[in-house]
This record gives sequence, C-alpha cells and structure tokens, in this order.
Amino acid sequence: ETISRERRFTSDAAHELRTPLTAIKTHLQVARITHGKDTEEAMDYAEEGVARLQRTLSQLLTLSQVEGAFSWNDGRVAEAHEVARLAMRDAAPDAPERIALDSDGNRAELALPQALAVTALRNLLDNALRHSPAANSVRLEIRHSPETVSFHVFDRGPGLSDDELALATQRFWRRGSGRGSGLGLSVVAAIAERFDGSFELRRRPDGGLEAQLTLPGIQPTSAKQAPLFEKPAN
Repeated sequence: ETISRERRFTSDAAHELRTPLTAIKTHLQVARITHGKDTEEAMDYAEEGVARLQRTLSQLLTLSQVEGAFSWNDGRVAEAHEVARLAMRDAAPDAPERIALDSDGNRAELALPQALAVTALRNLLDNALRHSPAANSVRLEIRHSPETVSFHVFDRGPGLSDDELALATQRFWRRGSGRGSGLGLSVVAAIAERFDGSFELRRRPDGGLEAQLTLPGIQPTSAKQAPLFEKPAN
C-alpha cells in the first residue's frame, strides 16, 4: 500500500512539475521570435511559471521531510505570536492590512520547530487570502488551552461543499482550475499529524471557511525535557 501510494504521488508530482515547465518553455520560445511588448509579456508569463514551479518544489520538499525520518531541530523556539508575525509577513508582504490578528497576548511556546509552524500557518493564510475578496480582511485568532495553541483563520471566500471539504487536504487537489500547487493544505495536515496536532476545515454560517490548526504547547514544568519535535516519524 505504501509503495502504491508513493508511486501515485510520484506520478502526480511529475505531472504537476511538467505543466509549469512546458509553459515556461513555450513562453521563452515566444520571446525569442517576438519583439517589444510581446516579448515583455512572454517573459512575464515565463517568470510567473518559474515562481509556480519554485512554490511546488518547496512544498514537495517540506512534505518529504515531514513525512520521512527527518530530525527537526533548528534551534529556534516557536513562540505562538512570533510564528503568527512571521507567517503574516510572508503571506501578505505588500498588503499587511488584509490580515487582522486577534489574540489575548499570552506567550506560549510550541512543541515543534519554528520553521514548520510558520510554514503551516503561512499556507493557511495564503489559502484564505487567495479566496477572499480583496476588500475583505482575513482574520487570524490565537487561542490557548493548558496543553495546546490553536490558530483559527477565517476568510470570506465562496466556501466549499461537503465533498470538496473531504478532498481539500489531498495532494494536488484544486477547486476547478484554481491557481496554486494544490499542496498547501496537504503540508498543513502533514505537519499537524507529525507533531500530534490537528487540522480542520469547516464552513462558516455567514459564508467562507474557518481553518483551525491546533498544535501542542510546551509546558513550563517540562521545558528542560528533550524537545518533542525530535521524535522520529511513524
């Protein structure tokens, strides 16, 4: 079953990588035989294809590391508000006003590497921003419990049907001809599973989606124990 799953994944990955590569090659060929505005437009499209390819490769690399026997220890403490700050900066560098942060301000450390926590939250914010009207802000809430920290991302997009919600975390799934690699939510789910957290998508009564990412926290009494994120993958 594992071998079959990996073969399907490899086949899907090859298809996803082939598409932007073909587009890049086509636009570069157009740039060679055109001049002026047509050349500039072809180069812009080729650059867009390179960016898409780079995002896809980055997500694939993260997936392979999270699901493998990779030992994560980047030496950085993952503090919830710092994770939120970095993820918001990466998701909306040119329009920070589109993300509204709501938190009680309490400090909480997460039992996983900072880089992975930021990656998971950034993917959720990217997804919410992509599907929300430009005029509407995405809201990020940080909620604490004695043992966990939950990040809630609310958007004003079109939402998903029950069938689409069931497919949303599958690799390479996109709604219709949507943009993106179709890997962002798969990465979030893989990170949550690797570190004994949880990830859930649900429809909002007034429209849009709520994405909830719950991650384990480090308790003050166990701060000197070995980091939980060094355990091997199952």
